[in-house]
Amino acid sequence: MKIHKYASILILSLFLSIEGMNITERSVQEGEKFILYLPNVDTSNISSVEWKQMERDKLLAYISLDNATNTVIFWQRSGLEFMANGSIVIQEVKEEDTGNYTCNIIFKDGKIQTNIISLTLYSGRFFC
Repeated sequence: MKIHKYASILILSLFLSIEGMNITERSVQEGEKFILYLPNVDTSNISSVEWKQMERDKLLAYISLDNATNTVIFWQRSGLEFMANGSIVIQEVKEEDTGNYTCNIIFKDGKIQTNIISLTLYSGRFFC
């Protein structure tokens, strides 16, 4: 019997339910520090947090909050700092950091909450 990759996706979707999606827009000046905050949720009920930069299809981090050390499982770029609650700090924002970031919060009961943060740059110079 041959198992297709789509079968595993279907099985996974049966166990996880999507809780909701929130979209937030933020602007920051180039070179400044920016924090991609985890939404205001009870972190004691969170199993893990997954951060992605959507336009570049990059997995930034999969952070396990299910243990005492809040283990960062994976990240794909330097200049990022991970906070104990699952938030991410971009030390010096560059043009390449702009775009949409997805934060999937996976709760211990199997529900998923998706949050999208749209990050844009502003120059900081204003002319009249």
